Amino acid sequence: IANFLENKSRKTEDLIMNQQQQIEKLKEYKQSLISDVVTKGLDPNVKFKDSGNDWIGKIPQNWDVIRIKDYSINTTSRNEDESLNYIALENIVSQSFQHIETENLYDPREGIFAPKHSVLFGKLRPYLAKSFYCKEDVSCSSEFAVFPFNNEVTSKYFLLFTQTFGFIETINMSTYGTKMPRANINFINNLSAPLPTFDEQLKIVNFLMDKISKIDDLVRIKEKKIEELNNYKKSLIYEYVTGKKEVS
Repeated sequence: IANFLENKSRKTEDLIMNQQQQIEKLKEYKQSLISDVVTKGLDPNVKFKDSGNDWIGKIPQNWDVIRIKDYSINTTSRNEDESLNYIALENIVSQSFQHIETENLYDPREGIFAPKHSVLFGKLRPYLAKSFYCKEDVSCSSEFAVFPFNNEVTSKYFLLFTQTFGFIETINMSTYGTKMPRANINFINNLSAPLPTFDEQLKIVNFLMDKISKIDDLVRIKEKKIEELNNYKKSLIYEYVTGKKEVS
């Protein structure tokens, strides 16, 4: 029984590892795609110019480069509306824009007010790349940097920018604290960011959101497969150890 289960478990673990590796490759591809399109645009034949920032690189000639605080003025206003939904760091999936429910409950009045069209970026352990677009007014943890915008297009373009390799790596190198590294909001506010025309922002947002949705669907399929393989392994061990099945 032990030899049989060890052999089966090893094969199952290999299948699980293969799925996990595919998930990591999909996530890397997604971030690489975002980084390329957000800083280079969708036209490969456009003329480029130096952005003046090594981590941004060359950008299309008709784009500008501005500081993040010129994009949006970070807000830290305390929320006073107890009817708003509260968003904690644990509610946002790493390297994704997805919101998940948890069992923990929070008082919305303890959070920061984030108006509709705001972009949230997790300052705590920024390498986790936790970003979120607010479809409505919300209350959120003070561990988020809150960047309000007056329209959906620019907000989502900026949301995508917060997932680029350069943005994440630059902020991660600036953190303070060893066990729980945090990003300094003043440092973030003074970082540079590319600014395409509004029409180009719209094209980039539509293109990337469609691609991201398809990639995330593939990731969820593979995560489901891993769950099924883990359940299979547990069931297999239980059935043979308890004698419900015998090794032939």
